[in-house]
Amino acid sequence: MVRPLVYLCVCLVISTTVLHKTTVALSYEGYQIFRMLTDSARKAEIIRNMENEVAGVILLDAADYGRITLAVPPEKVKELSAKLKGHGVGVTRLYESRQWLIEIYIKREIRRREQLAAISTDHNDVMNHSKYHNYTEMMEMLRTVERRNPDLMTLHELPNRTHEGRRVKVIELHGNSSQAGDPPKSAVVIEAGIHSREWISPAVNLWVIDALIQGYRTGDPNITAMLDHSDWYIIPVTNPDGYEFSHEQVKLTVK
Repeated sequence: MVRPLVYLCVCLVISTTVLHKTTVALSYEGYQIFRMLTDSARKAEIIRNMENEVAGVILLDAADYGRITLAVPPEKVKELSAKLKGHGVGVTRLYESRQWLIEIYIKREIRRREQLAAISTDHNDVMNHSKYHNYTEMMEMLRTVERRNPDLMTLHELPNRTHEGRRVKVIELHGNSSQAGDPPKSAVVIEAGIHSREWISPAVNLWVIDALIQGYRTGDPNITAMLDHSDWYIIPVTNPDGYEFSHEQVKLTVK
């Protein structure tokens, strides 16, 4: 009877410990709010990784460029500062947080990540930014994105065909329509792929289209203003004949 009794006591201790851990709320009193301005994707990645490298650090908002905010436990301030300084990242300490304030930040960031994850999952099977696509692949992706976002994106064609008979596509991106009395919207025109071998240019345009749609869907205030106040016209490949020739035959051609 001794062994079953010991086993029962151990189980009770383990169960009590787990229950205790799951019912005690975390406290964020005394956390420091750090803000950094990044000028490169490399630095932004370094800062985002601090959430994994320094225990207790919480990423409150993130971007590839611009402002990134971290919440830092008081006992980890020196460690985090030293790591960032070692990478050449400057830090501004904003204030010491209060429990209710940081909870608002965390809830907002969780909601933003969930929204972005849902949209990214929806797009990642279409907008693949890990390779240079030929013209046919690119147009198939854009048609799919248009079908999924008819309220934001319209795919147009220029009236004349190219020398080899291809259509030049124009992507129109727009937010809320103007109301009566509103000032007329401005137009932003971006064209790329003029020189056939410059593959990076159409690839950047695909990324811009994806970023504008995702930003608008997740309520990014800057992107929302950009699409609500301006109509965007993007030509991913202005020279599809030369672009395809560089993919299929001579990569270094510029015509």
